[in-house]
Amino acid sequence: MYKPVKLSQMDLGPIVTLATTSGSRTFGGNTVIAWDPSTTEAAVKVTVSFNGTVIAVKNLSPTDNQMTYHGVLGPEWTKGQLLATFSGDGKSGQLNGTLEWYTFGTNGNYGGFIGAW
Repeated sequence: MYKPVKLSQMDLGPIVTLATTSGSRTFGGNTVIAWDPSTTEAAVKVTVSFNGTVIAVKNLSPTDNQMTYHGVLGPEWTKGQLLATFSGDGKSGQLNGTLEWYTFGTNGNYGGFIGAW
């Protein structure tokens, strides 16, 4: 038979709350970089879409924090390198990158801050 225990009598350990700020940015009109941080661990899922098609997905963590992508559709293309930097406690961070694209007959590039969580 079980004996009821009040929660105040139990040691549940420390409560850790991780960031939950998802977001996305569009570059060159059709390259979308989206980030979705985990609510249970120090990690962020990064998804890159090109012309509406997912071309790269990776879960980045403090020990595996880089990804590259490359997508081609006809004469148009996109490529880049992304870097996630996590805070000391892993609860938040920011995504930076170096991106290049050729879309709508125009070359473009961007380097720097993409988003934060």
